[in-house]
Amino acid sequence: MHRAGDRAGLNDSRERVGLHDLRHTLIGLAFEHGLTLPEASVLARHANPRVTAQVYAGLPEKTRERVVAKLAESGFGA
Repeated sequence: MHRAGDRAGLNDSRERVGLHDLRHTLIGLAFEHGLTLPEASVLARHANPRVTAQVYAGLPEKTRERVVAKLAESGFGA
């Protein structure tokens, strides 16, 4: 289960990193760097972007602020 973290030298006795942890980090970083939901969905290899949206719904604060700013700039809710 944690072989990917072992191979990458990320695991120690306190915390173990597995493939899904690495995948979650990758998709979170993709969102932080401006990838759209459909793009991140392809990266995550999800057949449906809704799955990506549900699994990765907990966006970091920095990303939420960027999304809110984009919506405000577009006139959303005005």
